Amino acid sequence: MAKPIILVGNGINNISNSVSWSQLLEDLIDDLGVSVDKNAINNKPFPLLYEEIYIKSLQKGDLKERELKQTISEKVGVIAANEIHHRITNGTFSDILTTNYELTLESCISIEDKIRNKAIKREIKYSVYRRGEINDINFWHIHGDMTRPASILLGYEHYSGQLQMMREYAHYGPKKKNYNPLERRLGKEGYKTNSWIDHFFTGKIHIVGLTLDFIETDLWWLITYRSRKLHEKPRSGQASERFTEKLHQSEITYYYPAEFGDRIAAKRQLMEALNIKTVAIHQPHGFDYYNDILSQIEAG
Repeated sequence: MAKPIILVGNGINNISNSVSWSQLLEDLIDDLGVSVDKNAINNKPFPLLYEEIYIKSLQKGDLKERELKQTISEKVGVIAANEIHHRITNGTFSDILTTNYELTLESCISIEDKIRNKAIKREIKYSVYRRGEINDINFWHIHGDMTRPASILLGYEHYSGQLQMMREYAHYGPKKKNYNPLERRLGKEGYKTNSWIDHFFTGKIHIVGLTLDFIETDLWWLITYRSRKLHEKPRSGQASERFTEKLHQSEITYYYPAEFGDRIAAKRQLMEALNIKTVAIHQPHGFDYYNDILSQIEAG
């Protein structure tokens, strides 16, 4: 029986670390000495706020974007693991997808060697194939990782480019790898998982500690694309039939605190319309909340 897959966000970091995104951005504004209204930080879409900070830093001087992302990499690098990080990496999951940039999850596994890069293609800026492996667990940093600052997904331009790479992968397949589109490749016997994107069509994904804001255009596009494939008339042919069978066996489950139910009612309606199961957890956001989720997943 295949192991479950988890997509985990910054929520697991927030319960025990003092490094919040709001504070990080305020520190960044101070470090750069740019004129940005700190009181309006939470009222601006994050990718556009990043563009405001970056463009104002360009106007102020000759700052290169890689230097800005290096600074962010150093700030998130201090995040320490807690019991939830350790529990996620205890072997329950075969594949761990994360939007987080730091390597806190990987640090929970005691190994002598460095993480093995198992991606089929080396990426500098985008993260369609970015995969590390430790002790048979695959770690997919879908929004980049701190060891490659240029890959840290920030800003409207970067989000747009990531989405472009994802659509190209779905419609045409990985370059120099037979160029088969996603549907034809996953419909073959003995296919290999080349990208974290594949799991959305073949696995059972549990989304944990991720607000999934509407600014996450890459993830909302993928969720929508998957839902369309679920409901559109499948193409003829054995490969398409096998793909459709795998797709209908796949699942996506989103967990959220019950206390936030009314606040995210519209989002839940959209998720359910797009074939995502939503599960309310009747625990306040904290260690008990995540332990409850992980226990439910482990119980199957």
